[in-house]
Amino acid sequence: MGYIVKTLTRVCRAATGQSAKQAIDARVALQAQRLLAHTDEPVAVIARRLGLSERTNFGKFFARHCGTSPGDFRRGMLPGAPTANKTEPSASVSAPRTRVASSAT
Repeated sequence: MGYIVKTLTRVCRAATGQSAKQAIDARVALQAQRLLAHTDEPVAVIARRLGLSERTNFGKFFARHCGTSPGDFRRGMLPGAPTANKTEPSASVSAPRTRVASSAT
């Protein structure tokens, strides 16, 4: 992108209310939920697809952002699983808000 971290974070925070890292992490967690819910790919493959080379790092990341392990999340999404445990993939992770900034000329 060609921006320094400080500038990117400032712009991202102004637009979404989140730092650049928080916004990126939220999107990665949302994509992880989608892949776990709608594919049969092993957790290790999903981790690599999302840029996390180690399954253990992915598990820690997922648990921190979604409140459960990837395996537990997937089991809760299976047909026949108790509905109290089922969540929509986007329910645990809030998507960044977008706001169009007007340019003063």
